[in-house]
Amino acid sequence: RDPGDPLFGPEPYHFWLVLVSGAVTAVPLLLFTEGARRLPYSTIGILQFIAPTIQFLMGVFLFGEIFTPVRAFAFACIWSAMAIYIYALVRRARKDRVSLVKQRA
Repeated sequence: RDPGDPLFGPEPYHFWLVLVSGAVTAVPLLLFTEGARRLPYSTIGILQFIAPTIQFLMGVFLFGEIFTPVRAFAFACIWSAMAIYIYALVRRARKDRVSLVKQRA
């Protein structure tokens, strides 16, 4: 880049594209923040938990992404980790419930 070259590109509209792209990025994030304030944490947690899978399925079935064996392996690893995490949560919740019942008795 030469010292006299424009920062955002040779055309004046490049500046406006960069400026508008910031708003295009910020508006959905602000809307998500506002929506998250109005929803229970459990709902947000479930949505954040399944969002990557939904995006993956949309990519494969709606946009024709190729589901290679490497991606299948990565997907299996992620879901295996999620299953282990869910199992640990359920196990802990049951243990806490049993200890609470014993304390009340």
